[in-house]
Amino acid sequence: MSDADLFSRLALLRNVSLFAQLSDEKLRPVAQVAESRHWEAGEAICRQGEAGTALYIVREGRMEVRVAKSGELEAGDLGAAVATLEKGQIFGEVALLDGSPRSASVIALEDAETLQISDGALDELLDIYPEIATGIIAGLVEYLRR
Repeated sequence: MSDADLFSRLALLRNVSLFAQLSDEKLRPVAQVAESRHWEAGEAICRQGEAGTALYIVREGRMEVRVAKSGELEAGDLGAAVATLEKGQIFGEVALLDGSPRSASVIALEDAETLQISDGALDELLDIYPEIATGIIAGLVEYLRR
């Protein structure tokens, strides 16, 4: 990873609520394990009901959050649009942190890019840097207060 890419990742992560309480020193390993991923317009990044194996941060483009009723979910319907996500917004963190199935589907509205942190990478980070967990908890508390 180039220095410019690392700097870009750090700048993005600094503004994500989940990581906002972390210093640059603690953000650096997070930025290093995050995988950049490109999505084509119309591509499903995650689907409601699936296991959560990663969290995502929108790096470029726009994405749509869709929620289906339980009967529609079985029929493959992605449901109704409930929100739009843009650069710097995070999704997939709840299913990743608590192990529950995804509560919504997310579709790329246009060609887009995300940073993706897998559950395994996050677990390894927390084992090596337990203080990151404290920062994440502080970020979650701040999010809940808002």
